[in-house]
Amino acid sequence: SPDDPAGIGYTSGTTGRPKGAVLTQANLLAGALSVQLAWRWSDSDRLLLCLPLFHMHGLGVGLHGTLLAGGSAVLQSGFDPDAVFDGLADHRCSMFFGVPTMYHRLADHRRVADLGALRLCVAGSAPLAATLHGRLATEAGVAVLERYGMTETVMLVSNPFDGERRAGAVGIPLPGVDLRLAEGSGELLVRGPNVFAGYWERPEATDEAFVADPDGGGAWFRTGDLGAVDADGYVSIVGRAGDLIITGGFNVYPREVDDALAAHPAVAEVAVAGIGSDEWGEEVVAWVVPPDGVECPSVDALRAFARDRLASYKLTRRVDAVDVLPRRRRPLGSASRGGARRPAMTEAPTGAPTRVDFHFDVICPWAYQTSLWMREVRDRRGLEVDWRFFSLEEVNRVEGKKHPWEREWSYGWSMMRIGALLKRRHPDLNDAWYLRSGTALHVEGRQPHRAEVARELLVEMDLDPGLVDEALDDPTTHDDVRADHERIVSMGGWGVPTLVFPGVDEDDSRKLFGPVLIDPPTGDAADRLWDLVVGWLEFPHLFEMQRPKTAADLADVGEVFRPYIEAREWSSVANPTP
Repeated sequence: SPDDPAGIGYTSGTTGRPKGAVLTQANLLAGALSVQLAWRWSDSDRLLLCLPLFHMHGLGVGLHGTLLAGGSAVLQSGFDPDAVFDGLADHRCSMFFGVPTMYHRLADHRRVADLGALRLCVAGSAPLAATLHGRLATEAGVAVLERYGMTETVMLVSNPFDGERRAGAVGIPLPGVDLRLAEGSGELLVRGPNVFAGYWERPEATDEAFVADPDGGGAWFRTGDLGAVDADGYVSIVGRAGDLIITGGFNVYPREVDDALAAHPAVAEVAVAGIGSDEWGEEVVAWVVPPDGVECPSVDALRAFARDRLASYKLTRRVDAVDVLPRRRRPLGSASRGGARRPAMTEAPTGAPTRVDFHFDVICPWAYQTSLWMREVRDRRGLEVDWRFFSLEEVNRVEGKKHPWEREWSYGWSMMRIGALLKRRHPDLNDAWYLRSGTALHVEGRQPHRAEVARELLVEMDLDPGLVDEALDDPTTHDDVRADHERIVSMGGWGVPTLVFPGVDEDDSRKLFGPVLIDPPTGDAADRLWDLVVGWLEFPHLFEMQRPKTAADLADVGEVFRPYIEAREWSSVANPTP
């Protein structure tokens, strides 16, 4: 029936436990039907589709729209500009859907003008910069159509097919979608037949996601995005609800500052966030990726450049040059502002640790569960978490077998080498990589330990899939992983998760194995567990305390670990505690 579940789409944000959005047959049909009508999709259309089919952009829009319209699609296993242009020509395609990073690489290609032969180019999952929109219009003669949707809602808003495709706006609500701005906050609230009913086995998360209608109508879904609607009804995304910067009592939306600074010729990419300030409460800080061979502009230069575009309180007070911006995936591929988190939501007890090193191996399901709780505590307490490595392959290696650093490819070791390379560029990238690869293995049942899947995950993070090969070609990434691993071994450690609370030196550092858990707690419960863990540090000779696992407990563990068990290609070793 229309109300039967058709699929569960997992939302993989930068923090917290992934939530499974239960989408019904009616939800998916409404989402596909709305874009079929809005984009004049017909049975004569042929779509070139290189987006992953396990996420809403590729599956719910690209493939479902094709099937509903009776058209055809050319599927490519990943994104490669040469393959895209060859596919468009060889199969005489009429449409292409992509994310902004793809359009950046297509715009740099010698065959960019070939896009002008298409009937429709659609961009989504992250904001398409107005400068890139204009560049594609000039160099390829194509007006890219930008749209907006979410895992929980399929598609919500789209620029018109026949009317003005306005750069910097995501368009107007699609047929059947109701949209309004929450009073006071400006958060986008939506409802319609495309909106899901709730999260899988997460009633508390479902309750938090919806608000009652003040006029007694149907409930509204809280998107978490801040929006604006102009006089013509065009919707713009101005930021995330948690990204709002309050400086000197004034509200600053990062997207507005991003757009102003992105127009500077020495700025290739930029992300703005608020950093705590005794004077201002928060101050506006910009992380800038300059073009190759170009020096990053100074804070004074950027302030002078943006002064005619922004109010004085919105001007950045600090500029940090970076090689690449960290990414998150809600919406898919958005630049992450998680490295500049807001002040802690809950106050930490006096004298409590403010920093912890979390040693993990991507292939460990227990460490992944604990890492979700760790992220919750981090964001509630303002804790600094350094994600570091440990190898189960090495610690369980059979005598006579090669060390993981002696192999061309190893399961967890190679994934951590990718993390090591990303960490050199920005710590948040390693954080995001662990969350994305861990979610893929332990929730989605995919195999990130395979190089081709690792490349897919990087594309989903809006990063270059070539980073896989770059990490493997760089022998010093072995050194980074090995140094972290040997650090724990030298401390007497044997597995993960291991928490290290740094002291003035390694001898002064305090370390704990665990906590080992499933169903990681959130909210106040996460705080209480953290206080228990930190309390353990008071007793240096308290070595072990365990809860025996009943048959029912083991059944619960098996259910939680099922995706991992089905995806792994190695034998797990359960060593006794030393």
